[in-house]
Amino acid sequence: MVSFDTTVALYIWFKEGHIVAATNRTDHEGLASLIEESQWVSDRVLNKLIYWSYPLNQPLGLYLKKHSVLQSSQLEEIFKIQILQPLCFLLQLEDCEFKFEQNVLLPAREMTGFSVSATEALEMGLQALKQWNAQLNPDSTSTIVTAQV
Repeated sequence: MVSFDTTVALYIWFKEGHIVAATNRTDHEGLASLIEESQWVSDRVLNKLIYWSYPLNQPLGLYLKKHSVLQSSQLEEIFKIQILQPLCFLLQLEDCEFKFEQNVLLPAREMTGFSVSATEALEMGLQALKQWNAQLNPDSTSTIVTAQV
């Protein structure tokens, strides 16, 4: 599970209205870390592929799929974790600051090859928060999150 500190920046990359990657790290190791945590690939194999033969212009997830290291279903699961956890965290903040930068390079090493529309991601995040709140407060009929879209 990814942990977030309120003093740490979150990075979310968009392409044509779709979220393509998210991380709280600046070392381009966020996706690799999630893959290692899943234990679907050994650290040794993952590191060997990334550091010895990975082309920097291709999403890491697609590269690993091409080499039969991960399957599409595994990449999709990792993508959901990669996107939903930071999004749920952001939706719970009462006070935050956003900085938008245009024309930045997409971080291929943070990309699975999947994307989700920003609207769909927001809906998924709100639904996840609603379910989480219901588990914490089973007797509650109200939710802690409201949003206007």
